[in-house]
Parts: sequence; C-alpha cells; structure tokens
Amino acid sequence: MYQQAAQLREGVVRRLKEIHDPEYFQVTICLWELAITYQGLGRLKEAMSLQEEILELWRRTMGERHLNTISASSILASTYGQLGRLNDALKLQAEVLKLRREILGESYTATISASSNLASTYRSLGRHSEAIALHEYVLQMRKNLLGKRHPETLRASSDLALTYLDSGRPNNAALLLQEEVLEIHKATLGERHSTTIIAASNLALTYHDLGMLEKARVLQEEEMRLRKEISGARHPLTITTYRNLALTYRDLGQFDDAMALEAEALRKDVLGERHPDTISSSSNLAHILSSLGMTKRAVIIQEEAFRLMKEVLGERHPKTISVMNRLAVGYCNLGKEHEAVSVQEESLRLNKEVLGEQSLGAIRAALTLAEIHLSFRNKHAALGVVATVEEIIFKKFDPSNPICIQLQEIKTDAQKPALSDRIASWKKHFKFPKTPKQ
Repeated sequence: MYQQAAQLREGVVRRLKEIHDPEYFQVTICLWELAITYQGLGRLKEAMSLQEEILELWRRTMGERHLNTISASSILASTYGQLGRLNDALKLQAEVLKLRREILGESYTATISASSNLASTYRSLGRHSEAIALHEYVLQMRKNLLGKRHPETLRASSDLALTYLDSGRPNNAALLLQEEVLEIHKATLGERHSTTIIAASNLALTYHDLGMLEKARVLQEEEMRLRKEISGARHPLTITTYRNLALTYRDLGQFDDAMALEAEALRKDVLGERHPDTISSSSNLAHILSSLGMTKRAVIIQEEAFRLMKEVLGERHPKTISVMNRLAVGYCNLGKEHEAVSVQEESLRLNKEVLGEQSLGAIRAALTLAEIHLSFRNKHAALGVVATVEEIIFKKFDPSNPICIQLQEIKTDAQKPALSDRIASWKKHFKFPKTPKQ
C-alpha cells in the first residue's frame, strides 16, 4: 500500500514540477506528503532529504516563525530521531518548543506536544532527570486542561511511567501508572480501540522487561488476536505484535512458537527486505536461533542484519548498534575473542558518542564487553570495565537510589561478590530492551 502511494505521489510531483515552479506551495505540499510516505516505507534517508529541502525553502519564503515552518521542523526532528541523529533532533525540538511558547503560549496543545517530544528525546539520550521533569510537566498540563481520563493525559502518564523505569526508579510506581492507564482506556474507549491496544502492549513490554513473562504473554496474545481481527494478519502493527510475542515465547522456553511467529514477522513481501522492521525481525530470529544453540547460523543471519542496518539507517543508529551488540555476543559464543571484543568495543564507542557516556546504552554495552572479557578469562580487562560502570552509577543516580545503596554496600563489604556476580547484578538492573516498543 505504501509502495503504491509512493509511486502515485512521485508521479504527481513530477507532473506538478512540469507545470509550476518547484517552489510553488502546492508542489512543496506534495513533496512533504511524499516524504511522509517514504517514512512509512522505512526509506528514512530519502524522507529526511526531502524534509530538509522543504524546511529550508519554507524558512526562506515564510519565515522561521510561521506555523508551517515550525511544524516542518518538528516532523524533521522526528525523522532525525528515527535515524538515530538524536542530538540533531534535540536541537530542532528545543527550537520548536521555544518558538511555540513565544507564539502560542504555554497552554496551547502544540506547545505541550513539543514539550513531550523533547522529553522523549531526552529519554532516548539517557538524560532522565530532564526527561522526567518535562514529562511530569506535560502530565500536569494535560490533567489541568483535559482532565485525568482524556487519552492525551493517559498517554502522558504512560510516557512518564516508561521514563521512570528507564531511570531506575522503583518499578511499582511505573507499573501502577501503566495499569491505571490501561483500565481507564478500556472503560472509556473499549478494548478494541487502537489507543487501548497500544496501552496494553506497553504494559506487556514492561511486564516482560521486569521478568513477569506470563503476564506479558497473556496481554500480547490478546493484542495479537485483536490486531488480526481489526487490521489483518499482514498489517505492520500486527507484525510488530508477532515480534514482541515471539521474544516472550523465547524467554518462556516456547521456542517452536517463537520461531513460527518470528518467521511470520520476517515476511519480506509485506514491508520489503530493506525495511528496518524486517531487518529487526531477522536479528530477532538470529537471537532465538542462538538460544537454541544454533550459533553459527545465528551469527550468519546477524552479520547480514548488521550489514543491512548500516546501509539503511547508518552505523550510528541505535538499532544498528543494538544488532552490533548481538553480533559481538554471537562471536563470543563461537569462541572468536578478537572479533567479539573488537565489535563490542566499537559498539561501546558509538553508544558513548551517540547517546552519551552516562546513557543506559553505554552502560549496557560496557557490561556486555565486561562479560565478553570474562568469558575469555581476561579478568583484568573485565574488572576495568566494571569499575568504570560503577563510577558512572555514582555520578548518574541519586545516592538514595537503590542501585547506589547496593553499590555502596559492595564497596564497603570486605568480602566483595565475585566479578561474574557483580556483572550479572548490574545486567539485571540495566536490562537490554528485549522487544521493539511501539
């Protein structure tokens, strides 16, 4: 469907350019719609190129304070985020928020949405204190203007809950927020409404990340049933559900069910073999094969997924870096020390550059590197990496945070835990996201 839309819009743009000046407003609107279609196809670099061209034109012809120009900046920032250019996204979103506050005021819907977008980018960059402050502000504004049960208020609650989880705050607060959001959605919109289904999906992903796998499975199986009934078995949202449930099945030891769903998610005739979601499904399938001991085959698939991610999204995109992590672990499982260490060191470097030295991505990459060193009996190198992680923990988190208290106990304990236990403890706290969130 997206492919047909792209072809039609490309034809319309060509025809309009033959008739009108390329800077004619209607031409730029059609180009903008074509860019949105490219996004739906996963052709993000083409979408970005068009959006940058249009934004520059609108800044010149309409001015940077025109509402169309500001909206174009906001959408381009979103594309930058999808491409992993988070600092570029952050810069644009901060500019959008500043202009919307000046022109529209604090209480205008578009201004609050700009605050929410900026908060989400802070979260992606691991700047959780700034993300939480903005998400709490957005939630309060939504409650004041729309009421506690409005869908936008509930979405703000969900965003805040997920940020709490990422920041290492106690899990109960985040779970209670998400469970409340889901119950209100069911009561006000019904269980078949798309917003309700997304809330259930987010709660299931949280259950999964917290190890509450049976609860995650129940919600995800219901989500899959509803997605199939409402959108069809081949819809992109249904395919995302397959991927999420497949990884839950894997972690429950239901490997046959996991393989069947991941194979369904991998159908290249739906999104195309170069779509980021298709590539992610390949990587997930390799991950499941690795769990079954089929390491050589898993590494071959992971290498291809890594190659495609680099071509489609670039090596600095978080999804590419995530596949790089998995590839390093695959090399480790094959006993290829040089390849494993080299790939994971590069992953750690990119995480630091793209997300920041204190980001969760950098911490997770460091812990994986420490585990790889330890698996090859290089205890000295592993200890150095773990010590760096523990220094970051003290800098990143408030002293009253449970993880800082735990770390302080380790440092003052005369009989320190074994290094492998320390790595396992930190990996449990800083879990890798196991599933692709919507």
